[in-house]
Amino acid sequence: MKQLTIVSLMALSLSLAACGGSGGSGLNSVASAPPPIPSANTTPTTPPPTVVSATVTRSPLPDSLANQTGTYDTIAISRGGMVEPAGAVRLAVDNTAKTYSLTFQPGVSALASIQFAFPADFGVKIDTLTKYSDGTSNTGTQFSTTAFAKTEIIQGTGKKIVASLQDGSLYYPAPAQYVTLGSWNLDPQEQASGGSYLSTGKQTGGSFVYGIRTIPADIPVTGKASYTVSEDSREDYNDYSLLYAPYSNTKLNVDFAARTIAALFQYSGHFEAGAIPVAVQASGISAISVGGDFNILLSGSATASSAIPTTSPVSGLFAGAFFGPQATEIGGVYSIPIVSWDGKNILTSNVQGAFTAARSSP
Repeated sequence: MKQLTIVSLMALSLSLAACGGSGGSGLNSVASAPPPIPSANTTPTTPPPTVVSATVTRSPLPDSLANQTGTYDTIAISRGGMVEPAGAVRLAVDNTAKTYSLTFQPGVSALASIQFAFPADFGVKIDTLTKYSDGTSNTGTQFSTTAFAKTEIIQGTGKKIVASLQDGSLYYPAPAQYVTLGSWNLDPQEQASGGSYLSTGKQTGGSFVYGIRTIPADIPVTGKASYTVSEDSREDYNDYSLLYAPYSNTKLNVDFAARTIAALFQYSGHFEAGAIPVAVQASGISAISVGGDFNILLSGSATASSAIPTTSPVSGLFAGAFFGPQATEIGGVYSIPIVSWDGKNILTSNVQGAFTAARSSP
């Protein structure tokens, strides 16, 4: 009987465990019914479409000075606002070798010459057509409208210069025909203890225009014309603490009979210290030389909208020339030093760069 009692107790214990009980109270527990099993989704899934074919077509963009073989004397300005003498910076384009070559007169650059290779697919429009198994298709177009080239020149153990060139002539689909603009930059670097190269902070460079000059005999001798410099036909370099200009406008008015050219320059940007808005307006007038050059001295004012609004005088220049038949286009460089005050600090900058424009009236 003793053995049977033990077996009965074991059976009772197993019965309680099956009912979820943990003591005497478990004798009255009832096991809950399992939740219903959801029915399987019988809706068939559609596989994503697959690519049936992909076609890439390359075609040349309209020719421009940036990819036509030729050697040009530029109108150039170095950082700091120094307009270089004629021929001080020369640019050679070789469309066969696919290279650019910049050469400098002594004193303009730390290097006498620099050669750059054309960027890949520069001057080429690339159209893509992708077809899918569901009958749909997708198209895309991309093109390189500005040449950005870079090269490195070793200067000795642990030293090099990273040189870069920008040629912004291909403003697709209507590039300037007779003048274009660009810039160069030299960044000296030294090797750090970890092996990587770091900039020394002593960058030099500048902006330029080049092209097919209007021959003196083809410059009109009567009538007037205006040229408006747009955002797409300007290359800025903002020195020191002035940020990129969200807006600038330049209007050039020419009186061919009087052989004069007038400029109105308007600019707005921000001083980096405190993001202080600054607006500049300056104007000037100059005679046009026999060869078609001009050098406009600008004067005006700069207003900084800080906690203590300040207005200070500014002076600068627009230097350039006519390009193409009958002065169809115009190009040059500009520089306007700006000094302002935010109530605590003197803020300085030099707004400078290169510009091109097409004649907008007879």
